[in-house]
Amino acid sequence: MITKEDYEERDCPLCMRNDGVTPISVSRMIERLDALLSTDDTAGARRHLAYWLEEARVGRDVRGEIAVLNEQMGLYRKCGMREEAYAAALAAERAVLTAGLSDTVSAATVLLNAATVCAAFGAPEEAVTRYRRAMIIYEKTLSPEDGRVAALKNNLAAALVELGEYEEALALYKEALKLGKSESARYLDAAVTLLNIADLLYRRDGAEQSADAVGALCAEADALLSDARVVRDGNYAFVADKCAAAFRFHGFFLLADKYARLSRALYGKDGADG
Repeated sequence: MITKEDYEERDCPLCMRNDGVTPISVSRMIERLDALLSTDDTAGARRHLAYWLEEARVGRDVRGEIAVLNEQMGLYRKCGMREEAYAAALAAERAVLTAGLSDTVSAATVLLNAATVCAAFGAPEEAVTRYRRAMIIYEKTLSPEDGRVAALKNNLAAALVELGEYEEALALYKEALKLGKSESARYLDAAVTLLNIADLLYRRDGAEQSADAVGALCAEADALLSDARVVRDGNYAFVADKCAAAFRFHGFFLLADKYARLSRALYGKDGADG
C-alpha cells in the first residue's frame, strides 16, 4: 500500500497537461478506497481500483497507474488472489521502467509491495531480493526515522525468518521496534513487530524455551493496542484481526477473542464492544 507522501507531490486532479497526459486524482482514489476497506467491502474495492486503473491508462498517466497498481497488489494479497497480485506487481515494475523512475521512492514502493506479494505466496527468496533493492533506494532518499524505513525492515525481517536467517531478522525487527514505539501514531506497527519477534523466538528456540519471552512480548503488544491514543479505524480493525491470530497461536485466547471482537465491531459485522 502507498501513503500520502508517495503521491502528494504530483497529484493534479482532472487537469490536461501540455504533454497529453491527463493525471488521475490519486488522493480521491485513495480516499474512496479507504472508505470501502473501512467497511471490509473488498469486492467494491476491487471494482473501484479497476475503474481508476483504466482511467490512468486512458489518460496516459503512468504515475497514476503505478499508484493504482500498488493498491491492487495490497488488496489482492489480502484477498488471497495470487495470480492477480503477481500480475499487478509485474505491471507496476514495467510501469516504473517506462516512467524512468527506477531510483526513486516510487520505485522502492513498488519493489516493497511486489516483495510482499512474493512473501505472501511462498516465495521468500524473491521477496528478500526485492526488499534489499528497495532498502538501497530508501537509504539514499529517506531519513532513517521515516516510518517507511521501519515498515520495510519489518517486511524484510519476516522474509528472512522464512529462510531461517534468524539473527539478521531479529536485528531488523529491533531497529523497526525502536521507531515504532517512539510515538503513539506508530503503536500499531510496533505491536505487529512485537508479535513478529514472538514468532521468531518460537521458531528459533521452540515453545518451551521461548515461553517467557513470548508471554512478555504478547503483553507488551496488548498494551500498545489498548493505548487510548491509538485511533480505532479501518486500519486498526485489520491490525487487530492480524494480532488476534498471533495471540491465538501463542495460546493467549482471551486476548485473541478480545481483538477478534474489536475487529468485527470496527468493520460493522456485529455490535460487540472493544
